[in-house]
Amino acid sequence: IFDTQIARNAVDYVKIALPTYTGVEALGVVEAVGESVADFAPGDAVVTTRFTGGYREANIAPAANFLKVPSAHPDWLALCSTGVSAMVALDVIGQLQPGETVAISAAAGGLGHFLVQIAAARGCHVVAVCGGAQKAAFVRSLGAARVIDYRADDVATVLDSEYPNAIDVAVDTVSGAIFDAFLANLANHGRLVVGGAAADLNGVPEIISGPRIANAIYYKGASVRGFMNGLLTAHWPEAREKLFALYAEGKVKVHFDTPRFTGLEGIYDAVERLLSGASSGKIWDAHVTATTPAGADLVAIDRVFLHERTGASALKSMAAAGRPVVDPRRVFAVMDHIVDTRPGRGDQTLMQGGQAFITETRAAAIPAGITLFDVTDPDQGITHVISPELGIVLPGC
Repeated sequence: IFDTQIARNAVDYVKIALPTYTGVEALGVVEAVGESVADFAPGDAVVTTRFTGGYREANIAPAANFLKVPSAHPDWLALCSTGVSAMVALDVIGQLQPGETVAISAAAGGLGHFLVQIAAARGCHVVAVCGGAQKAAFVRSLGAARVIDYRADDVATVLDSEYPNAIDVAVDTVSGAIFDAFLANLANHGRLVVGGAAADLNGVPEIISGPRIANAIYYKGASVRGFMNGLLTAHWPEAREKLFALYAEGKVKVHFDTPRFTGLEGIYDAVERLLSGASSGKIWDAHVTATTPAGADLVAIDRVFLHERTGASALKSMAAAGRPVVDPRRVFAVMDHIVDTRPGRGDQTLMQGGQAFITETRAAAIPAGITLFDVTDPDQGITHVISPELGIVLPGC
């Protein structure tokens, strides 16, 4: 939504002179660097979250506009942009403490689904607000302890009944009645973080008549705090470090909305999908599909990587022996199956301990620059393991 608002010249601290490019978040691979650039090289995967750097097929800009990431998988763009926003909102502005009660609006959205997971990973009791049964189920799967479907239940009534004066931290990006309900139920020293006002996207805030906010916060020692991530860049490096650690541990996952969009022509429908309120997770538009020469190896590893639950050990052993994978910036591996190929054995995808195996292998793969796709990941078809006995991953179809 920030992309859309900034394109409408509706962000106070960024002024736009037309004509201009638009779009903020983008991920790609470096093709060339200037003579004085030392931190990047051709082939590096990078992200940018700078205005005008998003909706384009190529980008030429100062090196300071980019951040190197392990691979050109869209997860890293979502983590470096919206994921970092969520971490900063909770830690810097919300001053979140383990075990607190946290209320989150638009919990199924790009920002919201990160907020839910981070708070749940801290052992917090998460109260998530979203619209519709499908989104409610999605948010519940992320770790929310209580999900309020605002289409079926009145948010204020539920909070008044179940969480009276009990919300330690609330993050609201909607405004309107949800903001009012969060404010009314803040605990002593509660913090209400305002991260947006989706209800006022037309730029005309609702005019209401009611008691001034001082009456709601003074006796509780509570506070209402504005969150604008662009004014908090000094906190981004620490936020990335903490978020990447949670991602490596499997405690935070990136979820992308369906359908997917392709190319610059897909931007229009992607923005409409975002503003429709129907999306869950992040919306992704793929400008370029990575290709490799037919039959080219993407990664060659020991046979044990795909067999007998020793994937993490294989990767660690390769690192210790100084045996790098082939071009780690462009490596993909599929982790949707755990297959025992010994004679007489069948596909043991659902065998006990399988998920733990995948989680451990993922943590070991990230330092090697290997991107792992789960069976539910729509990108998992990029490659297929067609010769597990040889331990070779080849391009699939």
